[in-house]
Amino acid sequence: MQGASFWVVNKHAGRAFREEFLNYIDKCYPEFFDGVPHEFDEIAAAVHGMAQTDLDTFIKDNCGEYDIPCFDFEINASELN
Repeated sequence: MQGASFWVVNKHAGRAFREEFLNYIDKCYPEFFDGVPHEFDEIAAAVHGMAQTDLDTFIKDNCGEYDIPCFDFEINASELN
């Protein structure tokens, strides 16, 4: 597709990184979340929501009509053995 650009966004990697960062804070500074057990979940939900908003804004600003590219590949079953 000459002249076409595709952005690849791995939402799962970003989510895993944010959760790992919060777990690191919890592990290194356990008093940070003491006394408020739901605070960890609220912070996680907030940062995931902010990331989704940023992603939506990025897509809106950088992408035209959204087309899902078709990635069809020929596979020769004899080469898989």
